[in-house]
Amino acid sequence: MIANLLVENYRSFRRFEIAALGRVNLLVGMNNSGKTSLLEAIQVVMSKADSKILWSIGVRRGESSHNGSDARNLFDEIDLNCWFHGFELRHGSTMSLSATLDTHLQSCHLEVVKASPVNGHVTGTTTTLAPALTENIDEPFVPSGFTLSVSATDLQSKQIWTSPLSPRGGVQAGSAWRDAADQEFRTTYVPTSGLSTRDLVSLIDDITLTDEEGLVLRALQSLDERIERFAPKDRNRMPQIVVRLKGVAKPLPIGVLGDGVNRLLTIALALAKSANGVLLIDEIDTGLHYTTMDRMWSFIGNAAEELNVQVFATTHSRDCYESLATICHESPEALSNVSIQRIEQDRQSAVSYTEAEILAVARRGLEVR
Repeated sequence: MIANLLVENYRSFRRFEIAALGRVNLLVGMNNSGKTSLLEAIQVVMSKADSKILWSIGVRRGESSHNGSDARNLFDEIDLNCWFHGFELRHGSTMSLSATLDTHLQSCHLEVVKASPVNGHVTGTTTTLAPALTENIDEPFVPSGFTLSVSATDLQSKQIWTSPLSPRGGVQAGSAWRDAADQEFRTTYVPTSGLSTRDLVSLIDDITLTDEEGLVLRALQSLDERIERFAPKDRNRMPQIVVRLKGVAKPLPIGVLGDGVNRLLTIALALAKSANGVLLIDEIDTGLHYTTMDRMWSFIGNAAEELNVQVFATTHSRDCYESLATICHESPEALSNVSIQRIEQDRQSAVSYTEAEILAVARRGLEVR
């Protein structure tokens, strides 16, 4: 498991550290405090900067674009200006992410270097890549001849690879990024909007007739005891998830049971997929009524322990973190080894709370967000 995380020059963070992490970790903070960025940082470092992970983050953020004016020769690319602290690429711009695990330190390092026709790199003094923007926004603002150099280090090896930067400071799809297909840790990310029905159906197919199928069913039943079974269904080539309820002969679309059931289905399936790895959930309480929070946390605590998953989640909701603290205090057998971390942009480290401290704060009517 990850015990500590250090982020340097990633997005809004010049330097930020989170320590004393547990099996279940809840990140709280105001809007634009960087909670989602921290989930992304974990995703990147644990994947050893897998190109698919980097690309998916850029697309999710809306940072993908087309490069080129010829409609017959368009290349999708990710704008790297958004990745580095200060939102400006320079020769020598760096970003480092590191996670202290139980057995070793795992890290990755990204740097903008000047390409060399001989070996792909040159060294030299730091110079500005991007001159002041002109009035014509279509003009390229990063000269060609620069490369993104990526290195990843773990207990066993250090790997280095590069990808050329486009004239706009982006990395194109299909560039020679490393695809870390042999990851030791599984890392699953659940965005605020959840997963698509097609993705959920794929996850259901993966757990059908396994022990995890029963685990997911128990999660759904914690919100609605009438649920007896769930299954994917192909309706006119449009994937759908249906449930069978007690006393109802006809299977029903899961959507009739509300957003909360669909959200918990997503969390449960993502937990099953993340066995022996890491699960990242943005705005975990989306679609869930505050009265269901205790059941959600009890399920997550038991499932995370059973499947050996470390969970990181974010929230804006006071009900969400107070219910987590309450479950820890009243039912320690259901949820243990928990940390609640407050994120503030003007600090260099998170403020860590135990469940006892959260309860004390809640009883005094104070906020930790």
